[in-house]
Amino acid sequence: MKIENDVLTIHEASIAKLFLVLLGIALVIGLPLAYSAFLDEGPGSFILLFVISALLFYAVIQSRALHCVIDKNTGKIIYNRGGVLDTKIGESHAEYPLSTATNVEVKRFVNRGRDSFECRLVFKGGGRIRLSESRMGLSSCEQYARKVHEFLELDHPVAFVD
Repeated sequence: MKIENDVLTIHEASIAKLFLVLLGIALVIGLPLAYSAFLDEGPGSFILLFVISALLFYAVIQSRALHCVIDKNTGKIIYNRGGVLDTKIGESHAEYPLSTATNVEVKRFVNRGRDSFECRLVFKGGGRIRLSESRMGLSSCEQYARKVHEFLELDHPVAFVD
């Protein structure tokens, strides 16, 4: 997040390219090991490898590049979200009038080991856009949300929602 000349810029890169490199390395190393384990241990090692791969793939699909510019000079919010695996599939581009932004909220996601949070911008009519990754801790997400809230000078306090 960067604030300069009444312009707030938020940019988050996708981890898809990093994942594909790591997946390639893991396959080169992991497949011979998994085959060896299969010969020694049976099919359980393949099932474990499949489950771990599926979870990692899901994490990559959820990770998308995000670029948002909130410009007080022009009165516009320009929002771009990348597609799945950095492709055009699921890509979105939108522009909103700054005057329609009503609040900043911190959304909680309940996970088994620990909860995670993301920062969102709320618009008149109930629309929302994601402003942060969805795996933030509470204190970092709250600080992030407060910075956006202070920049926008909104009337309502930051909302915390489940």
